[in-house]
Amino acid sequence: MPSLYRVLCATLVVCLATINCRCCFAQVTANGTTLSGSVEDPSGARVPHATVHIESTLPLNHQLSPIGQFAGPPAVQSDTQTDSVGWFSVLLPPGTYSVTVFSEGFRSVVRTVDLDSAGAGVGTSLRIKLVIAPRADEIAVLPESGAETSAEENQGALVLHAAELNTFSAEDSTFQNEVLSLAGLLGLPPQIYVDGFTGGRFPPKNTIRSVRINRNPYSAQYDALGLSRVEIDTLPGSQKLHGSLASSGTASALDAPDRIVPVAQPPYYIFNFNGNISGPLARNTSFFLAANYNDLQNNAAVNALGSPINPIAPLAESIPNPQSVQTYTARIDRQLTSTNTLIGRYEFNHIALTNGGVGLFVLPEAGYNSASTSQTLQLSDEQVFGAHTINQTRVEYVRARLNQSPVNSASDHYCSISGNSAIQFCNVVVQGVFTAGGNADQVLNDHQDHLEFQDHLSIERKNHFFRAGLRFRNQRDSNLSTANFNGEFVFDNAASYQAHSPTLASITTGDPSAAVSTGDLGFYVEDEWRARKNLTINYGFRFESQTAIPDHFDPAPRAGISWAVYRKGGRIPLVVLRGGAGVFYDRFSPANLLTSVRQNGILQQTTVLHGVDAQTAYTGAAGTNGYIDPTTYTLSPRLRSAYDLVAGFSAEHTFGRRGVLSINYLAARGVHQYLSRDVNAPEPGTYNPANPVTTVRPLGGDADINQFSSDGIEKTQLLYINTRFNGF
Repeated sequence: MPSLYRVLCATLVVCLATINCRCCFAQVTANGTTLSGSVEDPSGARVPHATVHIESTLPLNHQLSPIGQFAGPPAVQSDTQTDSVGWFSVLLPPGTYSVTVFSEGFRSVVRTVDLDSAGAGVGTSLRIKLVIAPRADEIAVLPESGAETSAEENQGALVLHAAELNTFSAEDSTFQNEVLSLAGLLGLPPQIYVDGFTGGRFPPKNTIRSVRINRNPYSAQYDALGLSRVEIDTLPGSQKLHGSLASSGTASALDAPDRIVPVAQPPYYIFNFNGNISGPLARNTSFFLAANYNDLQNNAAVNALGSPINPIAPLAESIPNPQSVQTYTARIDRQLTSTNTLIGRYEFNHIALTNGGVGLFVLPEAGYNSASTSQTLQLSDEQVFGAHTINQTRVEYVRARLNQSPVNSASDHYCSISGNSAIQFCNVVVQGVFTAGGNADQVLNDHQDHLEFQDHLSIERKNHFFRAGLRFRNQRDSNLSTANFNGEFVFDNAASYQAHSPTLASITTGDPSAAVSTGDLGFYVEDEWRARKNLTINYGFRFESQTAIPDHFDPAPRAGISWAVYRKGGRIPLVVLRGGAGVFYDRFSPANLLTSVRQNGILQQTTVLHGVDAQTAYTGAAGTNGYIDPTTYTLSPRLRSAYDLVAGFSAEHTFGRRGVLSINYLAARGVHQYLSRDVNAPEPGTYNPANPVTTVRPLGGDADINQFSSDGIEKTQLLYINTRFNGF
């Protein structure tokens, strides 16, 4: 009778479980344990109606079925929700369980708990705190759900994750060119952001998590138009230890003969190695390490029409031109508190090049050797305040060092220009025939330091997403260059070289060292307003300023609108119409500032001789008429920051799962565009190389004065079509 009683009770329990199976297995176990807990947000407030998913992972004991047969490890799954005060409670059999809690606007949290049969009936309580999820960088929109009107979801944008990145070249330089070729319009060079920073170098492929191209083109957060922006996110650490190693290359035994240079050539080959490892350092800390090495044993093919020994006899030879690239990366992700995340990243890169610049008409004696090293340190801190506010603070320091020296420090050429004593290894250019002598760049030591600070605040309130922030950058360039200190002679052809009759001679003298420092500051405010379900309006304002130039006031308003047009009752929009306009400034280059400091006519002087003076200088004969032309570079006192007034319109259509089509029109007017011109050029009809006295110049004297100004104007209209096919 007791056995029959137990069978009837078990049957009743099974029937009840058919009606409500939320915690079915816990109901059939006599020694069940109550698992309860509370779910809270970062401030400690209870989170109602949060989803709680419970799943068994490793039972502590094996159960017997009601009829006494071995049933194996029980598979228990339970789904419930917290009540109005953020509390949940379920009855479970003994075992090990994974408890996953998630709620809209928060990151999901996973906890593991052991329910021992020895504690049956006692119960276990959990206190789970959720972390607010930051606003996603990209929003996944299924094709059948229609297009998103967010400014970041324009169909001209492209997001590449691991699956897409794997289709690109495994060789880093080729991979970088492939990615950069997908960005850039209006002739603008792509802007590269690495983890939100500018100034850094393109990271190796095996350290990249995702690449986002051309998103949110009119955002006030960025200084440049988004149609030439490449945003790269690097891989974070992981909570499980894993890594990878890869190696590839070619063997010199398989080298093919060079048909352009039919002479014996040195062996050449390629060797690539990359590897990474990531894992946990502590409970709330993870790391990521990566190493990349590329050894390119290349050759440079010289195929000149002559040489200094015989300017009319072709010269063909092949010389070694090796290049090696080493990159080492380390990243640490640390969860300081439930609302504060710190990320640190360090990268070391070294590039060595031998016989650079050699090839075609450039002979080996005119080459150079170089070694460059860059170190990048990035720190990012993300803080969450309440359910709808996030602040991100970022600091970056980049230290770059370049050392370059000429291959040849002696030459058969001896040059004398305007009374200078004999100068060895001058650079000799016979146009279209050969370039020989010493390398024109000579010794170059360039030290650059880049410091960048950013702070971004994001606030979400109902249908508005507000952003505000600032960015400050400072670039210092300390440079030692003896470029053209060895002098240069230019000949029109082989005949003029044989006749010792150059058309141009130049030499630079003075102090080889120069340094500049310039900083730029920009701050912005903007709002993304979801006016309707199918209508989004963006508007914002940015202000910028730069030191070391006369102009310091650069306001930049921005605006955009996106409207999804639906068929009546349709779920997929017929078309998404987007428009936008804004002002975008172009910062004055530190390289141009360095030129204006170095060649100001005082620190360094560049002497240029023409015609008979160049010939007299080359032959070293006495009796030159003393005509010299020291070229100087200056900044215009009216220099303004260049900017573009840009307006655009696009129409986008989604073909279900097949792909997308967008037609785009863009109009831009460049104002105060940068240019360099000789403001002291000879008046028309007055220049006579044989008799310089007759030359009349606007500012007097006999010097060319190249002035950096902002008097240029540019107009551009562009119509382009973007298509993307997703396959079948």
